[in-house]
Amino acid sequence: MGGATAEGTGSFAERLLTLLDQASVATTYKYALVLALLDASLESTDDRGEPPERIEVAMLADQVLAMYWPHTDPYPGSGGVLRQSGTGQAELVTAIERFRRADPAGRSTLASARYSPAFPRLRATVAWKLAEMPLPRLQRIGRVDHRFLYDMAWDDTITRSQFEADGFDRAIRLRPGVGRELVRLSPLIRPLVERLWAARVVVYNRLPDGRLDDFLFRRARLDATRLRLALWELQEQRCFYTGERLRLGEADVDHFVPWSRSPLNAVENLVVADRRVNNRKRDHLAAASLVGRWRHRNDRLRAELAQVALANRWETGFDQTLGVARALYLSLDARTLLWVPPDEFVPADLAGLRNALAA
Repeated sequence: MGGATAEGTGSFAERLLTLLDQASVATTYKYALVLALLDASLESTDDRGEPPERIEVAMLADQVLAMYWPHTDPYPGSGGVLRQSGTGQAELVTAIERFRRADPAGRSTLASARYSPAFPRLRATVAWKLAEMPLPRLQRIGRVDHRFLYDMAWDDTITRSQFEADGFDRAIRLRPGVGRELVRLSPLIRPLVERLWAARVVVYNRLPDGRLDDFLFRRARLDATRLRLALWELQEQRCFYTGERLRLGEADVDHFVPWSRSPLNAVENLVVADRRVNNRKRDHLAAASLVGRWRHRNDRLRAELAQVALANRWETGFDQTLGVARALYLSLDARTLLWVPPDEFVPADLAGLRNALAA
């Protein structure tokens, strides 16, 4: 079958919706996989704004781990972890629960857990479960495979020893144009998939759904207050957006690439800003001059930011953060309005954005 380039955005979106509506829903894995494909396409975008053609299963495993980690906290009022399968608990959730119970580092944040000697085993288990179940089955409607998203070197008869053997190609290859369509449609696909996921968990657990969306998808936006002092000092006690002197008590930690565009908590995506200015920026994309300032800061202070992450057991991801920024900014056209302080909007400077985000 042709890829997204041949069929157009509308047709691609329609076929993706068909998969989400009609494919097997025995577990919530397919929703996690679709979101992981979105995030991997964003984070691996190159300096020309082109998303990847090839994605390692290990990278998808990292994305899925980050999604399911907060789901293994007890759901408020229930005293237990929510089921993510129609026939008991999903194996991925069980594996993460066991890790968190067994490993002291695993009882807090995912960033802390990555320092545990046992973490690579958990990551390998998640990669294997993706290879065994949702990856071969996501594109299946009824008994027919509709491979318009990606191809891979195995099907659902694969064994773990085969998958983990030396020399085995543990990657998927996106069909032509699929990466671009995932990036383009991400702001629309993400809330839809999250809502479908939450609705499925409601069914599995017979719950009212009023608080479920926030529990499943908003808690991953970690409280970055403890990084505020370190970032404030790195910024020489100035607001990132205005450059003006800033008292610590009036400072907020802001996601430079807005949280609503990508769930990116890496320290490289965090800046300290005057609270009033931050409230005006909200979820807007910043203008090219600010993108240039942000890129320069990350390049100049790369080692220092990594040290802040290490000292606070926080996420770090220089390349992933840059990939997300490229995916979002390099797909804009000149008519897009971008934010500048205090609260103005200017047409996108495409040449300035390309220069700021170049290799």
